[in-house]
This record gives sequence, C-alpha cells and structure tokens, in this order.
Amino acid sequence: MNNSGQREADLNLSMKNMRIFISIFLLIAGLAITACSRGGAAPTPTESDPDAVKTAAAETAMALLDERNNQPTSTSTPVPPTSTPTLSRSETPVPSPTKEGTPVPTGGVDGVEFVADVTIPDGEQFSPGEEFVKTWRLRNSGTSIWSPDYNLIYVSGSQMSGPDTLALSEVVPPGETADISVRLVAPDDPGTQRGFWMLQNSEGVNFGIGPDKNVPFYVEIFVLGEGGDPIPTAPPVSGSGVIDSLGISVDQSSYTGACPHTFAF
Repeated sequence: MNNSGQREADLNLSMKNMRIFISIFLLIAGLAITACSRGGAAPTPTESDPDAVKTAAAETAMALLDERNNQPTSTSTPVPPTSTPTLSRSETPVPSPTKEGTPVPTGGVDGVEFVADVTIPDGEQFSPGEEFVKTWRLRNSGTSIWSPDYNLIYVSGSQMSGPDTLALSEVVPPGETADISVRLVAPDDPGTQRGFWMLQNSEGVNFGIGPDKNVPFYVEIFVLGEGGDPIPTAPPVSGSGVIDSLGISVDQSSYTGACPHTFAF
C-alpha cells in the first residue's frame, strides 16, 4: 500500500472514531437530560447505528423543549377568595321588641283653655240620683302633648259620684281640642250643685285654665226638690208682666265709722 492509500485509510478511521465518540456523547447527554426531567430511562439505541443515536438524542431534546414551552404560565397573582363571616345563632343580632303602651313623650308647659260645654250647660235640671255624662271641650293651650298618661281629676265641690281620676283616652298635641267626658250622678241634695275639675300630667301635677293655669273648670246642675219642682230662690211675686229695666241703689255710697254697719239697698 502506498503512502496516499495509508493516509486515506487513517483518515477514514479517524472520522469513524469521531462519529462514534459524538454518538456516545449525545447518547449520554440525552439520557442524562431525560433522567433528570422524567425520572425514567429512555430506550438506548445500538452503537452500530450512530445516526439512530443522534436522531434519538435530538428527538429527546426537542420533546423536552416542547414540554417546557407548553407548560402554562400565569402573569396574574392569584387572589384568595373572599368569604362573608357567618354569625352563629347566639351572635345573630335580634331587634329589640317595641314595648306596648310606651308613654308618648310630653315635655314643655301644661295649659288648658275652656272652649265649650258640649253637654250639660250650666243650670240644667236633674232629679236626685239621675245619671248624666258631662263633656267639656278643652284646648291644649300649652306646649306639652297630652297623652293617656294624663288624667281628668276631681279637686273640690260636689263630686256627684264621679271618679277621683280618669285617664284621657286620646293624644292631644298643642293647639288641638279634645272632648273630655265623665259620668256623674245628681246628688240627693236639692238646689245648685257645682263640682270643680282639673287636668293632671304624667308627673302628678295638676293644671287648669286662666293666666296662671291653676283655675279649675266645673260642672253645674240644678237638683230638683220633692215633687220634681225647682226650689225657689226668692218668694213668688204677684201679678205678671215683663221686666225691661232694672236698677239698684244704696242709701250710702260711702261710710266711715264703727262696724258693723247696715246699708240699705
């Protein structure tokens, strides 16, 4: 064999050894990558087919690259779900019940004004023991609110079997009127009978009419005597006629001296 033939044979042998070395290197690198990422071993190509080794190593590298590229990525930060706290039965708020009969707030100044006698005008006649209902129409002249905690109260005169106190049956704002009634009985004593009444606030303070709000209003009746006849207040006058003028005079318009002294009218 001449020298050129020897050099060609040596070159072919070197290239063959290089291909075998590269194939082994690629095989080892592919197996290492696969073992690290998948935890398993890949099929080992035979050393007699270097192209198969390179192809397997390249496919393995491409599969790993595809797997890495296909992993989902997220640029947003996950937000933890919000939840509404649930109260237990013992923690659940329960509305306070409204108390029935709660007094209406009053406040202000109490005052009353007499408006009219709705029933039983002054001097109406009754037989002894006869029942009747007296009704006054009164105006709330103060700044407080009359409520059912306010009372009609007897203060003096003929009580006519009426109650000591009687609760009002309605709410009366300032400036409004109310018809206030009481059931009474004509006494046995004949003649004029008068009973005095006032109002009483929720604190037990009496008030009435007048500038100082301390004057009672009243009921006045005339109780018939025996036989149902009115009791005369003056002796009967003989004759008949119409009085169209009446005058009065006194014998002395002034007097200075000892007392007692009699004036003649």
